[in-house]
Amino acid sequence: TTLFRSDDVLDELGEILSDADFKFCMRLAKHISFKDCVLRTNGNPNGKLLDANDIAELLHMKPSSVRGRMSNLIKVGVLGRHVTGCKENPDLKFKCITCNPYIFTIGNKVNTTILSLFEKSKWN
Repeated sequence: TTLFRSDDVLDELGEILSDADFKFCMRLAKHISFKDCVLRTNGNPNGKLLDANDIAELLHMKPSSVRGRMSNLIKVGVLGRHVTGCKENPDLKFKCITCNPYIFTIGNKVNTTILSLFEKSKWN
């Protein structure tokens, strides 16, 4: 399951984000893979990588609205866009949407690569 690091993070997110961006962020939470903080179908570590169109369909939103919300969340370091490799074939690369582990996870099971992608964010 995905957990928020603390109530303080939620309070701070509530102050920084617009109500619409905060709500969007909360709706994404169930799709965050706890191992790598990548948005995947129902947060399943082996699930399909989600893109903006997938998210729009899952959340019953317009793709343009999803892209706008994601852009806002990327600007403040809540989300990121990154490239990941395939375990079976490292030459294969996939674009993915990542979530800041300093906001969304608790514990020490988070992939160190994802931690390093967000280590300079204000949330660390």
